[in-house]
Order: sequence, then C-alpha cells, then structure tokens
Amino acid sequence: MSARRLDRGGRIDRATPLKFTWDGRAYSGYAGDTLASALLAAGERVLGRSFKYHRPRGLMSAGVEESGALVTVGSGARRDPNVKATTQELYEGLVAGGQNAWPSVRFDLGAVNSLFSRFFAAGFYYKTFMGIPPFEWGSGTGMWMRYEKLIRRAAGMGEASRVPDPDHYEHGHAFCDVLVVGGGPAGLAAASTARDAGLDVVLVEQDSTLGGTDLSLPTDALRSVTAQAELEASGVRVMTRTTAFGLYDCGVAGLLERVTDHLAGPPDYLPRQRFWTLRARYTILATGALERHIAFGDNDRPGVMTAAAGRTYLNRFAVLAGEKIVIAANNDSVYQAAAEFAEAGAAVTLLDARPATADDLASAVLAKGVDLRPGTAPLQAHGAGGVTALDLATIDGSGWCAATTENCDLVLVSGGWSPVVNLLSHRGVRPVWDAANACFLPDETSEPVVVAGSAAGVWNTDACIASGEASGDRAVQALGRSTATARPPLKGGWITPIQPL
Repeated sequence: MSARRLDRGGRIDRATPLKFTWDGRAYSGYAGDTLASALLAAGERVLGRSFKYHRPRGLMSAGVEESGALVTVGSGARRDPNVKATTQELYEGLVAGGQNAWPSVRFDLGAVNSLFSRFFAAGFYYKTFMGIPPFEWGSGTGMWMRYEKLIRRAAGMGEASRVPDPDHYEHGHAFCDVLVVGGGPAGLAAASTARDAGLDVVLVEQDSTLGGTDLSLPTDALRSVTAQAELEASGVRVMTRTTAFGLYDCGVAGLLERVTDHLAGPPDYLPRQRFWTLRARYTILATGALERHIAFGDNDRPGVMTAAAGRTYLNRFAVLAGEKIVIAANNDSVYQAAAEFAEAGAAVTLLDARPATADDLASAVLAKGVDLRPGTAPLQAHGAGGVTALDLATIDGSGWCAATTENCDLVLVSGGWSPVVNLLSHRGVRPVWDAANACFLPDETSEPVVVAGSAAGVWNTDACIASGEASGDRAVQALGRSTATARPPLKGGWITPIQPL
C-alpha cells in the first residue's frame, strides 16, 4: 500500500502542522487529521496485531467500526489503551503506540503463533494447560498460574496505567423535546424541521464535526460546511464528540461527551469526559449505516479496507491510500468513489459481482479510465505486511471459478450496507431481514422513537434528507405542534439490485 498525501483537497488545515510520536518515531500531520489518516499519509501500514495469531493489522475503516488499528494513546498516568486510531483526533505532541506486540507492531515475535495455527484451534484456551505435563506436574495450579499470565499477555489487548487517573469527570442532566442522534444529512434535516416548528432540539454527533457521509465528498461538493453554525444560530443545541450509547425507559438516553481528548494541553478546570443523562420527549435516530466487508482469503491483511473508508481518506483527509487499486463490490455505492480515485491519479480496477449494471454507472467510470469487470469477485489476497496482489474469481453458471491474478497495493471492498440499529435494539425492537436490500432494517415501534436516513435503509442522499424531514415532521406531530406529516421516502435506492456474496 503506497499511500501519499495529496497536494490539495481535503478538510485538513495545512496551515496548522502538528507533530506527534508513533512507537517512538516522530511524525507530522495537520489539524483535522485523525491519528489513522496521519499514519496512513506517513506510509505506516501495520498499526496492530490480531489477538491470537498476531497477524498484522492495518486500517480497515475510517470510523468507529474499526477493529484492526487499536492503539495506546498517552503515557504514564494518562496511558489509554484500546483507542481506535480512526477516531483519535490528532493534536500537537500526541504520543501513541501499538499494542499486543513485542518489540513492536512492525516486527512482532508473537507472530510465530501463526506457524502453529493448526494446533491452536478455535476455542483454544489457556486452561488447556492445566494438569498437562510438562506444563503442570503433579497436583495443584501453581505452574498453571505462571503460564496463564504469559499466555494472557500474548493474547491480550493494551495495558492500562496502574497509577491513579489524574483526570476528572462530570455527570450532567439535560432535557429537550427532540433528541436527534446523528449529524449526517438525515439528522441535519430532522433537527432543522423540528426546530423550525419551535421545539427544543438537541443534536448529538460522535464525530468532531457535522456532515456524516457529506464529509467524504470532494471539497467542491460539500453541503454541510456551515451546518453547525446555522443550526446553533437557530437554537439547536449541537453536541459534537458525543456518543449516544443507550436508550432507556421514558425517553432517557445515555451520552458520553469527550471534552478534552482532542486537546494538547487542556485547562485543569475542564473534565476529560462528561456523562450525560438526557431526557427527551421524542427521539430521532439518524445513526447511518456501516459498510460490510466481503469474505475472501486473507481479507484481514493490511491494505484491505472498505470502499467508504478509502473515499473518506481521499476526500476528507487528502490521502490517496494506494496507487494501483482494486475495488470489489456487489452494489452501486462504489461507482462514484472509483471515478474519484481515478481522478486522483490511481489506476483503478472495479470488480462488480453482478453480471451487469446500469449503463449510466458503467459509462461514468469507463469515461474516467476505470477498468470495469462485471461478474467478478475477490478470491485470495497476497502479501504479508501489505497487499501485493489479488486472485480473482468469475461467474461460472451458478457458481464461481478461479480466474486471473491482479497486482495491486490496495483492495477496497463493499459487500453492502448494514443500518446501525443498536440503539433501537436497546428498546427491544428486533430488526427485520430485508431480502431486496440484503440487510436487517429496523421494525416499527410504539415508543416515541423513529429512524431516519440510511439507518432506515434509505441509500440515496437526497432521499435521506427527505427521510430526515419526514421524521422531523413526525416528531412535531407527535408533540402536538402540527397535524400534517410528510411521507417518508421508500427504502432502498440502488439502480441495479444488490447481489449478496
């Protein structure tokens, strides 16, 4: 993966360079970077190691769904393990390092475990060593206790500081008419609609800025640049860097606000984090959807990430994650991204598992020089510290057969989208399988909660905005401020139907 920072574009502040340290080495990035984007721009491929076999792990996403780049931030009493590099904002003097590796994630002696993978079957546990010579001679557990510590260290995660936490934390209470969770296109539309009706609105967004998927668009296509200022001017209370982690009885929501985790030298009077108990009369969940991976051999290697992540690094952080890119998908969402990668100077091959797609989509990417291959899917990735090639498979009647091998330094995948329904599940509402969209969608509920945007299975951005407006109208009507309700858009939005892989 030969990533590089582009000379222009992105939402970073190039006038504000920031220095930071990764595993004892000095690097620099810009204000607006995350730790992940800065490391990617610096050419760092391996950011973590898997739990048992210590396989190399690179970036797999650009958000909270990241599972590979788990790092330790800070030092001494403020050492904080298991932080997702994709959500850690860069600041001057940040100190970070890999974990679950020795001597470092770049070269980890624990990777020898992978040579004995056939002996470490699924379900292998350290208590397997109890009473087995030479690990345990005679009776008792004395030796086992020693081996337990060693094995746990090899299979564990980061290590927290053992000294008292010097930071302090707060607990606050808040009330509102409407709580909107998610600051993407749907959430912004819902908050504006509810506020225009005179309701007291709180908008919660876990990212550092509002915009959602709009932040992954080219800078000349951004629609949410002034969204926060406009909403706050209208009276909406905007809480960025705040995660809604639970919905409870009587409209109670649990929120965690990260107050100073992004500051180099926070003042002593500010808490590090603030826990909120918020009570709302109505809740709108515009929590978005997560892009799914595709199953193929060694799809966990550095250099394999979601297509949406690659697009985010390109357009938000001005980092081109590869020069020879293979994009594998089974839906329409990657076509615009493929064209943008080609415009940035990459050689792009687009594998679409579907035998055919809409002429408009195909002609758009072909005009940009993209090599479009319908009826093709990934089979096996090659490379140790990073992807170097990808074996392909093609449709053969009702099945698949091995085809050619494509050299590449980046593989982007999109196996469809899964709406984020976790908060609704807290209320006991079971998601329902939708075969047409190949995902679970939220079911209806009698509680004062409604789902909007891609969290409701609406894929088109304009339709997401309409969905947000309809959800805002529904909240207004439920709270007695209006009798008219806009009709929400239909679910879906693919031009060519998705094909499950």
